[in-house]
Amino acid sequence: MRTNSLKTFVPHNFVFEKLKRIEIVPTLAHVGRSSWRVNFDIYDQDNSNSLVANVFTTMVATNDEHDASVPLPNRDALKKMVVVSNTSPSSTKQQTSTMIPFVKPPTTTTAIWQSHVRQTDCDSLGHINNSVYPLLCEDARSYAARTGQYHDQTAKQLATFPTSFCQVNYINQAKPFEPLRILSHFVNDEQHFYFEVISAGVVVAELVVGVDTTINSKLSSKL
Repeated sequence: MRTNSLKTFVPHNFVFEKLKRIEIVPTLAHVGRSSWRVNFDIYDQDNSNSLVANVFTTMVATNDEHDASVPLPNRDALKKMVVVSNTSPSSTKQQTSTMIPFVKPPTTTTAIWQSHVRQTDCDSLGHINNSVYPLLCEDARSYAARTGQYHDQTAKQLATFPTSFCQVNYINQAKPFEPLRILSHFVNDEQHFYFEVISAGVVVAELVVGVDTTINSKLSSKL
């Protein structure tokens, strides 16, 4: 996997309190030389099939050692399956692509969280499972908020809100028991958080995280 992006279109508490049945509509959105992108639209079946969230995942074909990309097999056949824009069979709402450039903010806003790579966070390939990176960054953001590392007043408040958008760029591999450092920056112009995940001195991932500031959010309602 190279990149992963998730965007929600409902308040944070809606997922836990009202969402019961969903419909997931996958489409093949792009085929490159060695990579392909799959889009997933997620609909609420009990609410006129309204769009709840969507996910964009870019994956790369690699060799057996997973250290180099290789040309996609059956690439021509896959390209014929690409859907430029998709509409769910039971809905007229189209996909909404949300991709944000990874732009590192000024280092003066940096907050730092340090730990080690846990064995339980790693998969059968021997490195951190892709799904764990957002959780690590949530820990880093929560720690920065709790310890006062965010000096910007807006950042202090937004750091306590739940996530509504997350985009991950997977760069390298972090392995068990390596030292782990997460640099956290608040991007005031966009009001989101940018993270660099560093393992054994190497940047292994970068993330952009946006927050849900609606008054219906469980966390925001307690502020």
